[in-house]
Amino acid sequence: RFITLVAKQMRPFQLSKQLTHNTQTQRQVIRRETRQIAVNSNAIPVSRPLFMPETCTEVGQEWLDWSEQFEMAAQVNGWDNELKLKFISLLFSGRARDIYGGLPYEAKNNYALLKDAMGKCLEPCEISTTGAGVFLTGKVGGCETRLLIDTGAQISIVPKQFWLNVTNGGSSLDGYQGRVAVANGGEMSILGRWQTVCQFDSLAVIVEFLVADVTPQELLLGTDFLSKWIGLSNSRWQHK
Repeated sequence: RFITLVAKQMRPFQLSKQLTHNTQTQRQVIRRETRQIAVNSNAIPVSRPLFMPETCTEVGQEWLDWSEQFEMAAQVNGWDNELKLKFISLLFSGRARDIYGGLPYEAKNNYALLKDAMGKCLEPCEISTTGAGVFLTGKVGGCETRLLIDTGAQISIVPKQFWLNVTNGGSSLDGYQGRVAVANGGEMSILGRWQTVCQFDSLAVIVEFLVADVTPQELLLGTDFLSKWIGLSNSRWQHK
């Protein structure tokens, strides 16, 4: 009765105007929902892959062989570069996942840059004695020391004696499968993998070293460290 009374009290043109407004609002809602349904219906779902390569862990694997296998899978499944970028990131595990996590934003969002960056860190290792390098001072495992950053090396090396001194006689090491060659054709004797914290002023990075029975007693930081350091630096810069 109240609604009827209000309607009677409204002038005819006011009631007509209100009804017109309500009708227009309903039409707008319908058009918006229809457009949304059309967008959803036009989305092309990703088909289930016909073939998937094994995960890339870097342990006992060569990057070139694995990347060729991945490219074959991408061709069979009909992936474009955008889908390649999504699937390849899902297939990294272990050390490969750690390296991927330390890459800069640009590399993670460009398939060609990502393959190039991962290849530099995961291809068969070779230590160059003539690569460009710089020395810096920092703390490794809480012990202050001098380190050489060598752009010609793909892995980080810590001498056996330094590792023994820092760990008070040694600690458990993770296994390492593979060979580490030097420029003269020889091979390093690798005891295993050791993770510790490297600190440079306010920047602290978890670094994985290969413990090697080498002389001189010099700590070597390779491109695996650089990729992680660049990733952390970019992250800090973006959050400032």
